[in-house]
Amino acid sequence: MIRYLCDYCGAYFDRPSKVHHRETVGEFTREYVDEVCPLCGCDSLSHACDCPKCGEPMYAGARLCDDCRKSLLGRLTEFADGLTAEEEQQIDDWMDGDTITNRKMWK
Repeated sequence: MIRYLCDYCGAYFDRPSKVHHRETVGEFTREYVDEVCPLCGCDSLSHACDCPKCGEPMYAGARLCDDCRKSLLGRLTEFADGLTAEEEQQIDDWMDGDTITNRKMWK
């Protein structure tokens, strides 16, 4: 199921509201439908999903929501701040062109 986040108010919802419009210019009439946020009426909507870590709303395509990313960065920063220069260099050597996922192969 597609979920949405309103880019203006941050509301998280399953179905946008539909606003029907009719526009007449001369002898031509055009009818169209806008999808808008059911809370604030904004038409700037993004696809969304639940964060796999905490379940809170996040933009589709992101790995984690903003709060989980901030928490992870804080934990990583706290760990890195306790390293010596030599330990930082060793981690840099391990990471050179590699990913943290492959850490079990580092020697």
